[in-house]
Amino acid sequence: MLMKHRDLGSMPDGLCRVAENVTKGMGLVRKLVDGAYVLAKPTSAEEAKAFYGFVTLDIEYKEHKGSYYDEIKKGTLAVCYTRVKDNEWKTTEFNGELAVGDKCAIGFSGANAGKVVKVSDGSETMEVVGKIAPMAGYEQAMVIVKLL
Repeated sequence: MLMKHRDLGSMPDGLCRVAENVTKGMGLVRKLVDGAYVLAKPTSAEEAKAFYGFVTLDIEYKEHKGSYYDEIKKGTLAVCYTRVKDNEWKTTEFNGELAVGDKCAIGFSGANAGKVVKVSDGSETMEVVGKIAPMAGYEQAMVIVKLL
């Protein structure tokens, strides 16, 4: 799940299909594949550092489910909010223990691909500015990240 916390002009881009199954709130890259742009999980440190934005909506979603954490199926159109410096986002898509002040980035390998992860090697693109425990309708914990 992804929620705006502080928006300074991020643009919703709904023109691309996802190249693989993804979860709302993941950080994705935009790639040119067979003459068309697609949204995909990053597969290298360079892609992760230059991620395109956070995915939030399956445009072609036609049935209502009780969960806010829906998967976006491969090949469907999705809305991806572009990166803008100092924007803050709340997301459920993170791995590991994150604390306020931690530097983080989008992961690019294994279970971390597309998720916010803590980094300490100078590849940070975000900073954790808050945490939200599971409560009142939200089954998962969330982190609030500020784009650097």
